[in-house]
Amino acid sequence: AKQVRQKTGARMKLALDAVAGETMGRLAETLETGGTLVTYGAMSMRDAQIPAGLMIFRDITVKGFWLVHWFGRASREERMKTYGALTMAVAQGTLHAPIDRVFPLDEVRDAVAYTMAGERKGKVLLAPNGV
Repeated sequence: AKQVRQKTGARMKLALDAVAGETMGRLAETLETGGTLVTYGAMSMRDAQIPAGLMIFRDITVKGFWLVHWFGRASREERMKTYGALTMAVAQGTLHAPIDRVFPLDEVRDAVAYTMAGERKGKVLLAPNGV
């Protein structure tokens, strides 16, 4: 929270969390009054740990997000607009996903072990054998 304030001079309005556990509490501390914390993953495999005082006294909203639900709610027009914006962001280089390592499909166990070790610096991909 201190680092965010030092770098930005303010608290954040929105935080996105893919880890859960203690990370959610640390992210909640960075939010301004009335801020929102959206969780979309649980990579720590731990339950969310957010101090009740942050939610009560800073009026922080915690919301879950699962893409499957969004697809169910979004109209075809909304989905196409989102795909277009994402495609443009990738083409312009403003949205990218660094790739750490590519494993052939027959090394799927090694890929999972590598991913679970937690030392990666980007996405771990599986590619068809021979590609």
